[in-house]
Amino acid sequence: MNTMQDRPKILLLDDDPGILELYPELLGQLSCKPEVITCASGARAIALLEAEPVSLFICDLNLPQMDGLQVLTVVRRKYPQMRTVVLSSVTDEQFRTRAYALGLDLCFVKPTNARETQLFLDCIESLLEQKEQTGFRGIQSKSMLDIIQLEALCRNTSTLKVINGAVEGRIWFQDGDVVDAEVGDVTAQPAFHKIISWKKGNFECIPGEHGRARKIFSSIDGLLLESAQIMDEGQAGQTSGSPEGGTSQSGVATAPRKHFEWSSLRGLEFGLVLAGNVPHPLDAWAVEEPQALADWTRKTVERCNALGEALHVGKLDDLMALGLRTQVGVAQGAERLFCLGFHYSQTGNQIKENLKKVVDAWVS
Repeated sequence: MNTMQDRPKILLLDDDPGILELYPELLGQLSCKPEVITCASGARAIALLEAEPVSLFICDLNLPQMDGLQVLTVVRRKYPQMRTVVLSSVTDEQFRTRAYALGLDLCFVKPTNARETQLFLDCIESLLEQKEQTGFRGIQSKSMLDIIQLEALCRNTSTLKVINGAVEGRIWFQDGDVVDAEVGDVTAQPAFHKIISWKKGNFECIPGEHGRARKIFSSIDGLLLESAQIMDEGQAGQTSGSPEGGTSQSGVATAPRKHFEWSSLRGLEFGLVLAGNVPHPLDAWAVEEPQALADWTRKTVERCNALGEALHVGKLDDLMALGLRTQVGVAQGAERLFCLGFHYSQTGNQIKENLKKVVDAWVS
């Protein structure tokens, strides 16, 4: 239980009355129960910092008279050990680059939904923890996965430069999407998975390359799911010492992945293979809830087949649902059912071709 002396103190600087009213309540939900002080001007913030010790300083960038960057410059010079965070609606890349150059811990776009808000609170709590710095700068108990999520949420065109010991990696973002990654001679998704597995190091957000050729076509959610599954399988392999078969993240048994290399399909976000009356998937790749998707796929195919019989047009061959962010394709082979999800950039014809590739691969 935290005493009054143990409670960390947060200073929040913003000229928006709504933020000053809402965020003390949000930050008060943290397990460390911080004391939150608010102010609406840079001069007042500096005066408060001089008057009493503060654990963490949260600052907006768009401020009247003395802007956020000017305030941060003074704060970083006078209090170099203080945790500093930018929380702003400004998404301009030059502002972000200049802010990171000052040595702040985190630059966060003001959350717009519950998920973003929770991620922000998690990162703030991590900054307040008094632990040895074993993670990445500014998010000591967070993984590279969390840092990449933060960059995607900013929806900017930027480059994330990551240093792990003597090794340097880069991840390129365009409008919040990951378009390429590089570690030495390794590029695209293999490089992304390598970087995201790093446990500690330093990172820096630098201006993006608008002309960077796109080599990664999966959405950020698809990439993170795939990376999580790769890391889970790596840990499971170390434990069992066997590459044959395994268990998905949700505990569903899966077959050995030897029939098809899922990551070879351009723009693929997830894949699922079912067979006959077997209740569990034969293979599930980057699927968060394989059994739920398996049940939906079976019911969808059954209903389409029933409709086909009623109309005397035969059984389902393939089915595509084209959405704004994710495209879903379902196919029925001789003995198996397939459900694949694709990045929104893929066309209907491309999805149809990829469905055929997977069906043919499993038949052979």
